[in-house]
Amino acid sequence: MTLTDTAPTTIADEPDPGTAIEELTARLFISGVQAMELCAIYLGDRLGLYRSMATDGPASADELATRAGIAERYAREWLQAQAVAGFVTADGSDVTTARFALSPGVAQVLVDRTHPAHLGGLSQCLAAVGRVLPRLVDAYRTGEPVTYPEYGPDAVSAQAALNRPGFANSLVPEWLPAVPDLYTRLTDTEHPATVGDFACGAGWASIALATGLPHLMVVGVDNDEA
Repeated sequence: MTLTDTAPTTIADEPDPGTAIEELTARLFISGVQAMELCAIYLGDRLGLYRSMATDGPASADELATRAGIAERYAREWLQAQAVAGFVTADGSDVTTARFALSPGVAQVLVDRTHPAHLGGLSQCLAAVGRVLPRLVDAYRTGEPVTYPEYGPDAVSAQAALNRPGFANSLVPEWLPAVPDLYTRLTDTEHPATVGDFACGAGWASIALATGLPHLMVVGVDNDEA
């Protein structure tokens, strides 16, 4: 085939630049809003606001502030933002008097840390990356590394939080049986194995092994100080 065998490309064949601009603008705007939502989720997670409403029930801004030990004004601002985002519901239109409750699904996704759908670690990922963005600008120019500890404790907790549901729900009942010889050895109660979990991080895999197969001796080791 030669170039003359193909149909010539005309301007009419190219995507409408106006449409492309609109689609990209919408995509980035939505991404920005969702990033801000993750920032608010980070506050709700770190301050225990979601957990308070999940365990102690609906609350007004003043009640939530008292429970969590935060300023009432900030509780009010946070609740208002969460209501607009759809993460909480309100029983009235006055943010100062309304009582707020978690929307369906929020407790599972943001509070229950072993639920298969839990994604609380995503907000910590954003916080960890945001912490080092200025350093990354310099690193791109100099070629110097940005070390893992510079990302701060959120990097460790984010990775642990995102991995934990999988380890808790799937490691022993699903993943290990997929390797029959290994599973046979690990389930031998007459000759209990000792398992070394190297680079165990926060240790959720070690804990899942030890609780799911309690006859094992499990030793988790990690060289990360945190």
